[in-house]
Amino acid sequence: MQDPNSLRRLAEIPLFLNIISLAYEGLSAEAIYDLGTHNQRQTLFDTYIRRMFQQRPAIPRYPIRGFGIPPKIRS
Repeated sequence: MQDPNSLRRLAEIPLFLNIISLAYEGLSAEAIYDLGTHNQRQTLFDTYIRRMFQQRPAIPRYPIRGFGIPPKIRS
């Protein structure tokens, strides 16, 4: 991030506020500040993506089927 206030400006956008709250959940303000302005954005997105994959269920909610292939042809 370019300056210390850029994270604050991102938090003004609802989508980014949600991403920030999910990614930094459980971290103190000091821990986030200690990341430094350069690493905050990269850490933000890396943490968010990792947490989203952790939340995905191990079992798919819907059966996986081939798209556009009639059931009689599939084996």
